[in-house]
Amino acid sequence: MKQLLLSLAAAIIAIAATSQGYTIKGKLTGFSDSAKIWITDVENQSILDTPMLKKGVFTSKGVIDDMPGYFHLAIKDNGKFYNRVFYIGNEVLQITGDSKSTMDYWSFRGSIHQDVQNRYVMLTRDIYKQREADMDIYVKISSDTTAEAKRTIKEIIVRQKHFDSLIRNISIRFIKENYNSYAGANLLWGYRKYISKEEMMGIAEKIKSPYSESRYSQKINTFFIVGDELKKGDTAVDFEARDTSGVAHRLFAIKGKYILLDFAEFICPPCVASIPELKEVYSKYGNKLQIITFDVDKKREAWLLAVKRDKTPWLNLWDGKGVSGETVLKYGVYSYPTFVLIDPQGKIIAKTSGYSKGTLTKLLEQNIK
Repeated sequence: MKQLLLSLAAAIIAIAATSQGYTIKGKLTGFSDSAKIWITDVENQSILDTPMLKKGVFTSKGVIDDMPGYFHLAIKDNGKFYNRVFYIGNEVLQITGDSKSTMDYWSFRGSIHQDVQNRYVMLTRDIYKQREADMDIYVKISSDTTAEAKRTIKEIIVRQKHFDSLIRNISIRFIKENYNSYAGANLLWGYRKYISKEEMMGIAEKIKSPYSESRYSQKINTFFIVGDELKKGDTAVDFEARDTSGVAHRLFAIKGKYILLDFAEFICPPCVASIPELKEVYSKYGNKLQIITFDVDKKREAWLLAVKRDKTPWLNLWDGKGVSGETVLKYGVYSYPTFVLIDPQGKIIAKTSGYSKGTLTKLLEQNIK
């Protein structure tokens, strides 16, 4: 009954509010008027607004066509960053916070969609706080070679795994209890790596309208359609994407070479860090190796900026479908960069995510004959 009432309330609000637009009202303490504020549309990878803070108050107004919006609020003041994601339809959201606390402890009230997310934040924020405190220590001592520092780093790594396990368990339990919400459906998508496809399908089948028609449920449906993810030892699957001139390219058009697929996105520091080494291996194995950077940005402009910034000599492709496109899902890409090495016979012989210096050189030395 509770889920049914929530669904009806969401539908009624959506119909009544479309013509009204949204309003975000922020009341902050401890911030200077020179603080920078960005409100970003997470799904469309675009800046929604950059409101000005005056005497601790800011306001943002507009209309959301695809409700509810899933946004990211970021504030920079005196060299310190604050950030949090939130949901809002065409309604009024009141944000209250203080510079002395992280945004997870701020108040985000007034949105029926955000109310569900608030419950999730309250369940996980204390764990995230401990996790971030540990990471601050890690950053400070990461270059320290003393025995004490090394011991502390090992302890932090163990605790980080424990924190991640706690958050994962809380998140999965939350999904099972709140799948009939935008926050629940989006979390189901986000934790697809940790839930079996059978269990995920069982949960998805119980999602009712309007959540079943949401962009989040559409992502889940695409995930089911593409079938099992490719792994090491599997035969690669063909795909088509376009280069910067709009010319279509197919993976299987490349014959007789090793292929290194580089799944990347514009705002990705590890992706940028990997470029010099990618150029090195491209130069070394050029006659045997074809590199393809497959950009997962939904916005073409972001992809083109990445191409211009990185100045890579190999093929750069884009399909405009973002992180929920069939190719990205089929190749089991969850983080960036992800590298997939395919041999000349079309077999996936290596797959790795993330980047640290030397990993690509080692990967290719071990696999290219």
